[in-house]
Parts: sequence; C-alpha cells; structure tokens
Amino acid sequence: MAIKSIVAGLFLAAASLGIAHATTVDFRTLPSGTVVTNQYGDFTASLSGGNASGDPTIAYYGAGLSNSPTAGTYPTAQFLNIKFISAVDALSFIFNDEDYNGGNEWTTYDANNNVLESGILDDAGTITVSATQFGNNGISMISFDNGFVTGQSNWTQALSVLNYNLAPQGAVPEPASFLLLGAGIVGFAASRRRRKSI
Repeated sequence: MAIKSIVAGLFLAAASLGIAHATTVDFRTLPSGTVVTNQYGDFTASLSGGNASGDPTIAYYGAGLSNSPTAGTYPTAQFLNIKFISAVDALSFIFNDEDYNGGNEWTTYDANNNVLESGILDDAGTITVSATQFGNNGISMISFDNGFVTGQSNWTQALSVLNYNLAPQGAVPEPASFLLLGAGIVGFAASRRRRKSI
C-alpha cells in the first residue's frame, strides 16, 4: 500500500512540472530609473521605433515601466514590447497612457509574429484590460504603441501591472526522465521486499 502511495506521489510530482503558472508583475514597486530588460526570466522588455533608443526604464512619475530609456522623459520610443519566453494563454494589464493622444493602442502577436488582437488605450489615466478580451491562446508578445502614427511621437506612457499565465519551458518530462523515475521506483520496491524477507 505504501509503495502505491509513493508511486502515485512521484507521478503527480512529475506531472505537475507541466502545469502553467500565473504571475503578476507590478512595475510600480521598482525605483524610478530602474532598467528592465530580462530580469524576470519569463519575458524580455524592449523599446523600438520612434525617436528614442535604449532600454525601457521605470518612470519617474511612478506609473511603471515607461516607453522611454530615460525614466519617462523625452524622447520616447514608439513601442514598448513585452516578449514571452513561451506563449501565454492568459494576459491582462494595467496601463497608464498619460491621457489619450488619438493613437495609443496595444497589439498581441503569436510566435510567428501574426497579429492576434489589438485594442485602443483610449482613456485618461489607468486602464485595465481583462484577460477575456484577448480570447486567444499562444500570445508570444504584446506591444504598446504610443501613437506615433498620429504624429505624437513623444508621448509618455507606462505599463503598470502585467498578469500572465505561462507554461514553463521544458516543463514536460522527457521519456528518459520517466525511465529514471521508473528505475528508482523499482529499486525502492526491491529494497522494501528484501527488508521484509530478512
């Protein structure tokens, strides 16, 4: 009976490696001027396009990760990009667009860079988008556009909170791992049987 319980426990532990994990990152807790690139492991943050180059930094005005390499001051980049190490199946965020300039929007992409969904960041202040609005599995990147297309190339904005559900890379055990697990169970069972016969 004890062996059956141990075997069941080991297989449950192995299976749990493949379970996705939900994560919340609140960028507002970081000090102003902190550079954010790949510190979080699950994703990388970057800037592209527009009038600024460099890495995204935490805004001096406390709203979170800005589209500026200089803590939310000008110039700014057109896009603040969050690229995940593997696709997420749930995603939501709180965003501060520092008032709407006529072109702020978000866009999600799959691993092949195909657009999945997009939406307007059209409200003053903080915006919350629920995960159900995305409706697609396999989001590999989300990009926030500061309205460059409208000519407002120096518009500050910041990602305040990011929520996502990501399956860890290499989470599914390989066949060799199961063979090792099985060998360990057989060895354990044999040692228990030998102990009983003494």
